[in-house]
Amino acid sequence: MNSESDFIDYLKTQVQTVENLNMIKYFENQIKFKQQTEHYKDKIKVSISLIKFIETMCPNYSNVTIFGSFTRNLLEKIFMNSSEKGFGNPINHDIDMTIFDDISNYNREKDNFNDMISLFKILANNNSFDFNFYGYKIVDVSDKTLRETDLSEFAGFGKRFMINLPHFVLVLKKDNIMIKYDLLAYKVNHDNNWQNEYNINSLSITNKGIIINNPNEEKSYKFFNILHSVLEKEAVCNIPFEKILDNFLIKSRGEKIQILNQIIWFMTNRIKILSLGYKKISSDFKFIDYIIEKEEVCDLTGNNAPYIKIKLECSHYVSLMGLIGITNIRTSDWTESIKCPYCRASLNIKLIEIKPSEIIVPSEPEKDLINIDDYEIDMIINSDDNQNYISHILHKNQVPTNLTPTTESQTTRARNNYIASSRRSREEYFRIVQNRFNRDNDWGGHDEDRVIGWGVPESNQTRVREVPSP
Repeated sequence: MNSESDFIDYLKTQVQTVENLNMIKYFENQIKFKQQTEHYKDKIKVSISLIKFIETMCPNYSNVTIFGSFTRNLLEKIFMNSSEKGFGNPINHDIDMTIFDDISNYNREKDNFNDMISLFKILANNNSFDFNFYGYKIVDVSDKTLRETDLSEFAGFGKRFMINLPHFVLVLKKDNIMIKYDLLAYKVNHDNNWQNEYNINSLSITNKGIIINNPNEEKSYKFFNILHSVLEKEAVCNIPFEKILDNFLIKSRGEKIQILNQIIWFMTNRIKILSLGYKKISSDFKFIDYIIEKEEVCDLTGNNAPYIKIKLECSHYVSLMGLIGITNIRTSDWTESIKCPYCRASLNIKLIEIKPSEIIVPSEPEKDLINIDDYEIDMIINSDDNQNYISHILHKNQVPTNLTPTTESQTTRARNNYIASSRRSREEYFRIVQNRFNRDNDWGGHDEDRVIGWGVPESNQTRVREVPSP
């Protein structure tokens, strides 16, 4: 064979290989999508069953609410037709749940709540009970309640609202599949500055349906805006960093540490939304200027990439690992300031504007709106006369008199019969119709196979055995 033929055969082989690889990836993708969908269905069924059980254990004041990624996945699933990295994937995500709306309702039913947790612990440690939620059995119950002694002096604001709030992690298992619940006794009274960090995570599910927690009435937190954000894979942040960092340089060292620790926690745990299929983080306020380093080793800590670097007002970038060290490890007792490790300027975080994408709304058209008559209609399904006939009766409760019948005698007869049915009793109407057919058709009613026509063209007449009812 010559070289050209060999080269063509080689190309065919490569194309076939690529096609096979693409086909393999396609089927792998579809299998993952099916697994994710089935897992989410299980989560829904188990959650409904668990909620109903909790309501029987705490029947008086409970209002079970599910929030977080589980609710977000509900919208993400609408826009999926195959597996996407992170987006809509419920696997390895806890289900966040609160039992009561506030601490007062919890206190009213605390005994019932404690009895329920005790029962869960008994079930988790005893396999002899055939107690399950759609085949999922409780295998572990962990007490994660935060105590004052668990927190450092400069812990972030969020955790401080969790102190002494009953918090349990409930693990259910069927075969090798696990579903994990984060159970909070009641809703946390967050500081508003740090509440509902993303619009896509502001949805909650209760017995009343889907609820949006939007205390500040931000535009991005309205339902259709949230739906648009999920569709565009854009998370809109609601945290007012500009307000939080206002007068940052004149605050005490303790206040600075609390603010920086909360920001570091947010950037560490919430920027990961970008690894869950979302392409962009925007904000109705100003947002932290940051980059994701994917190659270089951190020159402050020696940690390998990837990691997040925050831009400072002095224009230097510092990694989150470096920032947490600068913030919490004091190198001198002689100063209250926290400084940039590169230029020694007072440390302050740079903010930028990243506005949410706008929903496209068309402007008012300059020309008259197109009438429905201008659209192309493939098939007439109801004639204009028939539509006018129906419309006339609906609006005026009387039969129109200005419509021209196609066959005068038959149509007039049918209309008269219709009027008769509305004005006379049923027995009288049947008597009139029977006499009219006997007279017009010279039919005595003995021939059961006789073809009769009542307001019907001859080509469409039907054999009947009795006079049709009105």
